Amino acid sequence: MLRCGWGIVRDMSWFLDTLLGYVMMDVVDVEFRKLKEILDKHREGVQATKSKALKPGPNLSSSHLDFTTLRTIHSSYLGRLVDGCLLNNNSLTSQMRQILDVCERFVAVVERWGGDVLPALLFEGSMSGEQEVGAIVKERWVVVAEMDEVRILPEKHRRHIIDFFR
Repeated sequence: MLRCGWGIVRDMSWFLDTLLGYVMMDVVDVEFRKLKEILDKHREGVQATKSKALKPGPNLSSSHLDFTTLRTIHSSYLGRLVDGCLLNNNSLTSQMRQILDVCERFVAVVERWGGDVLPALLFEGSMSGEQEVGAIVKERWVVVAEMDEVRILPEKHRRHIIDFFR
């Protein structure tokens, strides 16, 4: 039971680390750099236009983008983020939501157990009441086995996810 529980934790941790790494490094970071480059190009264009229009004299130091241009740039940035984070693909978003729900349920169960998958066996035997020795272990094993079954994706989905993160 302990090995199976840690196997679930390891797989969930791998998935979450990989997903977070992909979103932060391959999507958000790259798209933010593109956004800054686009804004810098527009700012330079505005400065060049204003400096040509002015007669010889003091240079205009500030540059402003009009609201419509800024809104268009920001909308395209948000669209690229949504596309990159795979949020526009309903079937993939649904599968990722299910995986994240399983992760959340497992964390909630382990937190309810006080952080231990395997209960202290001496503690269980010394509990007062009509509960038989090993009942807590059996109950936890059922929950861990259920999570382990959910963790095993159909081979088709597993290959798609692994190929995606390569």
